[in-house]
Amino acid sequence: MGDSIDSINSFIDSNPNFKNIIASGYINFLFGAGLNGSSFPNFRTGFNQTKKALQDYGEKGESIENELSNLDDSCYDEATEILVSEYNTYSSSIDPKSESVVNLKNLLNSVYGLIDIAENRQPYMKKINIFTLNYDRIVENILDESGYLFHSITADKLLKRQ
Repeated sequence: MGDSIDSINSFIDSNPNFKNIIASGYINFLFGAGLNGSSFPNFRTGFNQTKKALQDYGEKGESIENELSNLDDSCYDEATEILVSEYNTYSSSIDPKSESVVNLKNLLNSVYGLIDIAENRQPYMKKINIFTLNYDRIVENILDESGYLFHSITADKLLKRQ
């Protein structure tokens, strides 16, 4: 992290208006599919047990999200259990030292470093909004492990770290 902060300081020193610009607004990120590289499988390259279950229930096993909605309640429940089991297996085996996770962590730490260096004393001006469309929790885990305050809003719950 020291090298990153040195690079940030050097950049700010050579761009005197940058501090005013960065301190004056929000920073927003929208992360979509592919953000995590190979750290977490996507529905095309992974979740083979779920795809197999969908095929056993008469679906093609090609579009997990769409095909789950075609199933009757009992098949849906069974397929969802398989999906959740696979998801939990993948989640527990994420390598925090993988290149994708390390790059994402460096990005977030650098952005937070920029905000800190901007020295804006008004807390409402130091907001970074991160929106992710991914179903894994890699971004949330990085924020939590780095000690950043965040709110995670999902369709079924609100997770707060304060």
